[in-house]
Amino acid sequence: MNEVKRFQDSTTILNNFVTVGDTINGHKIHEIWVTSLGNPRFAVGSEHYDWDELLASAPEGEKVDV
Repeated sequence: MNEVKRFQDSTTILNNFVTVGDTINGHKIHEIWVTSLGNPRFAVGSEHYDWDELLASAPEGEKVDV
């Protein structure tokens, strides 16, 4: 399980992949599903997000040397 971050070079880069159990802003992602139109939805705490909303709510990560 990872704390989801937004920064491109972060070890937990958001646009890599996200799984159930990862946390974002201190809340676990407890459900991920795809709508009938093929759009991912994420249940975090008591809120539901689409991909753009999840990305916007993620905190900035720190640069990691690779």
